[in-house]
Amino acid sequence: MAVALAAVGSASGIALGASISRELWGYSFARPHVPASIASAVRIYSLTPFARVALHEFCPPVLHEPYSIPEVIESGRHDPYYAHEGRLLAALADRGLHPESAPPVELGDSAALVALLLDNAVVTCRAGSYLPNRSDCLQGIAAEVETGDGYRVVVVGAHSGQVCNGDTYSYHEFTLKSVLGKWAIQSHQSYQFDIAGWEGLEWPWLHLGLAATGTFCAAVFSLTLHGFGKLRRRKEGSGG
Repeated sequence: MAVALAAVGSASGIALGASISRELWGYSFARPHVPASIASAVRIYSLTPFARVALHEFCPPVLHEPYSIPEVIESGRHDPYYAHEGRLLAALADRGLHPESAPPVELGDSAALVALLLDNAVVTCRAGSYLPNRSDCLQGIAAEVETGDGYRVVVVGAHSGQVCNGDTYSYHEFTLKSVLGKWAIQSHQSYQFDIAGWEGLEWPWLHLGLAATGTFCAAVFSLTLHGFGKLRRRKEGSGG
C-alpha cells in the first residue's frame, strides 16, 4: 500500500507541475518546437530585425539596429531561456542557411502585418493585474524562407513588453503567407517567460519538486495510517 500511495503522490505532483507550468508559461512540460517552416527551410531570402518604438502605443515594426545576428545565435544556443528568436536563427544556421548573410527588407504593408500580429499576440491579463498590459509592443525578427515543400513564407519570432504582472513577458512565433496581397497566418505558437524571480520554475525542477513533495506527503500519510493501525490493534489486544 505504501508503494502505491507513493506512486500516486509522485504522479499527482507531476500532474500538478504540468498544470502550473501551463498556467504560468503556456506549456505543460517543454516549449514548443520551432515552426515546421523553419525546421524544413531550404533557403532564406531575407532576415529583418524589427523593434518597438514606444510603449503604451501602437508599435509599428522598424529596422532594429544594431542587431548582431551571430551574437543572438550564440545566445540562443547557450542561454535559450532568454534568447527567444535566437532559436529560429540557430535552427536556420544549423541547416547551413547563413541567416547573418540574409539582407533585411521592407516589411511590405507593415501596418496590416502589425495589426494582424497584434490581433493574435495580445495576452489577456488576469484579474488583479497591477501593471499595464504591454504585450502589444513586439520586437524580434521576420525571416522569409522557402520551406522543404517549396512554399515561400515569412516566419516572425517576436517577444513583447511586460505582461500584466511583474516581470513576465510573452513570445510568439507566426508563420505567414501573402494571399492575394493580404497577410494570412498559417500557424501561431506562443509561450511566456519571466526575467526576475520565476525563471527556471519549469520542467524538470517544478515537476520533480512537486513529485518529491507528493511522495513525501504520501509516505507520511502511509506511516500515519500504519501507526494508527498498530495502535488500534494493540488496544484491541489489550481489551481482549
